[in-house]
Amino acid sequence: MMAGYPVRVRIGVLSVILFALLSSGLALGRALDPPPWTIAQDEITHYEARFRLLRSALPPKGVVGYFSEPDLPPRNLDWWKGFCLSEYALAPLILADNTTPALVIGNFRSASPERNAADPTLVLVRDFGDGVLLFRHQPR
Repeated sequence: MMAGYPVRVRIGVLSVILFALLSSGLALGRALDPPPWTIAQDEITHYEARFRLLRSALPPKGVVGYFSEPDLPPRNLDWWKGFCLSEYALAPLILADNTTPALVIGNFRSASPERNAADPTLVLVRDFGDGVLLFRHQPR
């Protein structure tokens, strides 16, 4: 293939090919190794994991109620963050920020929250652990 070229030209062409392959191999290696910040679990993934069991106990679509920490002022930043992450993890369900719907989700930072702080007519259906609870309204 390169028989008619001088040795210097052959060495130069082979060097360019070798460095191109080496560079491509290093780039591929970096692309296949996850960056260190992706190894730690982000908050959205944590919420999705917390709500995985709850999701299986809920209808595939509809509206469910939501309440959170009784000591959080309504609609402050921590409340909104919890509400939005819960809504994302449970989509396509719609979360209502009240306890009116038939099923109500309790989302708490602690694993043993005060359960009926939002509405005394709520009855615990299931505690999914990690501060995630499902309630329904007590029949009258």
